[in-house]
Amino acid sequence: MTLDIGASPQIFTDKKVERSMLSTMLNSKLDAAFVIDRLTVDDFYYNHHCTIYQTVKNTFTLGGELDYMTIRSQFNNNPKVVDLLEEIRTIPKWDVNKEQGCKILKEFSSKRQVVFLCNEALKRLANNKESDDVIQLIQSQSTGILQSRNFLFNQSSVSSTEEWVGEIQEEMDLGERSPDEYDGHPVGMPLLDAKMKGLQDINVISAPTGHGKSMLALNWVVNISLQDTFKDRILYVNYEMNRKQLARRVFSIASGVTYNEIYNRRFLSKQNADRYNEARTKLLERKNLILTNNEPKTLAVTMALIQEHVTCNNVSIVVIDHLGEIASEKDEYAMDHWMKLQKYVKELKNVTTRLGVRLIVIAQQNREGYNNGRGQAGGLGRVAGTLELSRICDCFINMYHTRDGDKIIALEKNRNGEMCKFKIDFDGARQIITIEEEILE
Repeated sequence: MTLDIGASPQIFTDKKVERSMLSTMLNSKLDAAFVIDRLTVDDFYYNHHCTIYQTVKNTFTLGGELDYMTIRSQFNNNPKVVDLLEEIRTIPKWDVNKEQGCKILKEFSSKRQVVFLCNEALKRLANNKESDDVIQLIQSQSTGILQSRNFLFNQSSVSSTEEWVGEIQEEMDLGERSPDEYDGHPVGMPLLDAKMKGLQDINVISAPTGHGKSMLALNWVVNISLQDTFKDRILYVNYEMNRKQLARRVFSIASGVTYNEIYNRRFLSKQNADRYNEARTKLLERKNLILTNNEPKTLAVTMALIQEHVTCNNVSIVVIDHLGEIASEKDEYAMDHWMKLQKYVKELKNVTTRLGVRLIVIAQQNREGYNNGRGQAGGLGRVAGTLELSRICDCFINMYHTRDGDKIIALEKNRNGEMCKFKIDFDGARQIITIEEEILE
């Protein structure tokens, strides 16, 4: 028996509108930014249209010129696309209003996804799959479709004067903010929290290899996960350590027991065994920390992973450890390393902003940016390939060692407060970082 809902995805397309949007992108960088911010390659139906859109987007992301000849030169070996580009070039810029055109394509794209989802659900039922499997599929995929569509169609990002004035007035009516009241989740380091005002929207931890980037992020994550006020979940997207290695570090931070004791399965004292068991009980009670394994993940896979866990598991904080280890797609092999990282930064910001989650990005510093003559890391803007990341982030933390051996974290960008430096204690055995004192200069 063959099951089908009787609808072809092709009926939910509009070739004219797709070409008009491509023409709009080629006529203006500003218009291209408008379209790229609202549409993905999957919102185009026809293969050549998808190819042109992706090429224009890549060119825009890398800061290239957006004109007919620049884009055409990338398809010299594909006469069909060249002919199509010539046709697109002749379309009047405002043949279809760009805002209305984006809405039309997004609506058609949503309908096509619904068709595919329904057919996939029916196919699984016909193959005697359990109903729970089909229901889970529908729940996860349909929520993603709705979120993608609603991002464009709702007006939540646009507010009237009355709305934004009212929002601030509501805050003012609450009275003076207490010293420990932050917009973001406290990271569990009081001196740092007082300056950061808690975890911000886009947070960057930068350092050379072996300076404690992952350890600092893990300290934040564990501290937040064990807070009674934190009701959501955290997704730790890990590219370096296998999950067991990462989990042992989580246990070490949560319990205060050394990593080696946990690795060797032998506690040096009953007190440490009790601490381990207490941490295990707390982590199991909270059930709010999701750790991935370190298998290669492309940017597309990473963003799909974030989308899935935000939709299905109530994730509100995402950690990327680390940016430079994201696997390259085929079309990225010829790109310079810094160009790829710039692309990753923009895409990650877009998806986390759209989903309303806070992002912690760990960034590797290059050797050239490390030493500036004072024995400290290069800092803001000198991270390997991540100038764009330092530009768009809300909080930028640089970790380095002085010539005297002091370990420092410097808050070099802070939208919610002031810039500052702290001397830290680095307990590698227990994977714990402690803020000792602020360095006043």
